[in-house]
Amino acid sequence: MAPKIGARHLGLAIWEFTVTVLANTALAGLCYRVYPELHISLRRPDAAMLRQFLNYSSYVFVIHCAVQLIYYTDNLIVGFSFLPVQ
Repeated sequence: MAPKIGARHLGLAIWEFTVTVLANTALAGLCYRVYPELHISLRRPDAAMLRQFLNYSSYVFVIHCAVQLIYYTDNLIVGFSFLPVQ
């Protein structure tokens, strides 16, 4: 059963969507102004482009995992340093 959305929540969702669309439209316009050769299309990327996407996304995934490991390790060290000594 889907939860009922109140008028405030629906209004907030519509406002958020509108602001996001306007901001991204402005960003696309600025990108075209800086780089007029830019072409946005909805066609399927070729194999070389997919390979570039996968290489980049796997690199970002490894970096993200490393950062999370550092943050969690830091939390453990801080937590153990404030444990009461018995």
